[in-house]
Amino acid sequence: MRLMFVLWALGLELPASGIVFVAVATSLLTTVPLTPAGFGFVEIAMVYVLTEGFGLSQSNAVAVAVLDRAVSVFSVIVVGAIVYVRSDRSERVGG
Repeated sequence: MRLMFVLWALGLELPASGIVFVAVATSLLTTVPLTPAGFGFVEIAMVYVLTEGFGLSQSNAVAVAVLDRAVSVFSVIVVGAIVYVRSDRSERVGG
């Protein structure tokens, strides 16, 4: 869903099967231990798949890859910060 919303926000369209393919392929690439969490490696692969496989321009593909990763990382930070602030202090300290 995140990738679909990123594409819509940029005014781009892919078939539903293409969105699922790109999302699953990039998720699988994060398991390859070349870089921490696949940073850089996954985005390059996403740009390649979007340009070669689905015909997006390189600039649009880079925008999709960067924005998708930014939404992914910052959503984890925001949700994690909320959970951290709402947790008991004793749980944070470890006792």
